[in-house]
Amino acid sequence: MAHRIQLRARREQLFTYSGRTVLITDLAGRLPEKDPHGLFVDNARYLSRFELRIGGKPLSSVSASTVGADGLLSFDEVPSMD
Repeated sequence: MAHRIQLRARREQLFTYSGRTVLITDLAGRLPEKDPHGLFVDNARYLSRFELRIGGKPLSSVSASTVGADGLLSFDEVPSMD
């Protein structure tokens, strides 16, 4: 029997999925440490926070969007190292 995923669109989140795996991010493509963001497999959260930093400084989001159902493309600006 084929599985079905029921996703409810929310205007403050981006959804990317493949099979039974779902990634829910904020509109900047980030995983802030708050529900319901994260990487879920079979309804269990495996990743609740992910943050990239360079020289201890966070990247600045330029834009993020889903690319098809199973892709997320994010453009970020590297902070000045001055």
